[in-house]
Amino acid sequence: MAISGIGRTFPKPSVGAVIVKDGLIISKAVTSSDGIHAEPQAIEMAGKNARDATLYVTLEPCNHYGRTPPCVDAVINAGIKKVVIANRDINPIAAGGIARLKKAGIRIVEKICYEEALEVNQAFFSRITRKRPYITAKIGTTLDGKIALANGHSKYITSPLARNYVQVLRSKSDGILVGVNTVINDDPELTCRLPGLEKNLAKIVLDTNHRTPAHSALIKNSRKESVLIFSGKHGKSGHAEVIKTPTNKHNNYVDLNFVLAKLSERGFDRLLVEGGGRIISNFLAEDLIDELQLIYSPKILGQNSLSFASELRLFKIPENKFTLVDERRLGEDILLIFKNKYSGLSR
Repeated sequence: MAISGIGRTFPKPSVGAVIVKDGLIISKAVTSSDGIHAEPQAIEMAGKNARDATLYVTLEPCNHYGRTPPCVDAVINAGIKKVVIANRDINPIAAGGIARLKKAGIRIVEKICYEEALEVNQAFFSRITRKRPYITAKIGTTLDGKIALANGHSKYITSPLARNYVQVLRSKSDGILVGVNTVINDDPELTCRLPGLEKNLAKIVLDTNHRTPAHSALIKNSRKESVLIFSGKHGKSGHAEVIKTPTNKHNNYVDLNFVLAKLSERGFDRLLVEGGGRIISNFLAEDLIDELQLIYSPKILGQNSLSFASELRLFKIPENKFTLVDERRLGEDILLIFKNKYSGLSR
């Protein structure tokens, strides 16, 4: 249930709840797109049958008033006798649910499917523990490691099936991040448009010198609140929100840690980076990529084309940090998924 809600619960974690009685599942729910928590939904569906039942839940039921009353109140009032919890809620605002449930005489079992649930909400835990989103970098590349022609044009390197897969990635993200060069050269809309997965996710542009055209497609075709431009200079770009951002003294580029901290403050858990060579190089140089998804196309662009790490400057061979966790075919393309072994997520 929690997996089904990934990318649909911003700014809340995706939580699944299942109520079982006499060996039968009597109700199940996931955090809704409008912010209603899973536990009260499942309890309402179960009705009187919730009494003396067992509740299985991805995350510790919350103990605070937000848009809705505390979930622990709903659990206690329903007469549930046992709660099985995969992960504790490490958000200090919401924590304390387990203590209240125990005080009410409800039996608690913890860490069932602990690792699996941690994987589902790794982005939520990233925001709470590291004060930054979980970052996935998507790179469509040729066999020779190129992502664009010499003039910067990069559309349609990969196959239609691979491009549909990217739409799925977007549907599971809270925002897409690109650099201003991608906006200028490709004029992308950065939408999620597969039938059934449509969503108006946020577009984030890194723009040191404030060059984002006000007439660009991603601004014209988006709601006002969904375009954020992080710029080293003051200015306006249509109805986009421009956030004045300090620059990194080493490369005169917008400070990525400042950008990620601001996004974290706004509730961003999952960030998809689809930038060009400079964006990817800067994220790699600062060790900010948690998951790398490489889509290899059976094309060759040659030596004058741009690579995905075209501006990465290293002075020694780095330790092997990315581990291959999955590989699959996407039509004529090949997808390789790597995870950063040292991303520092709390376990």
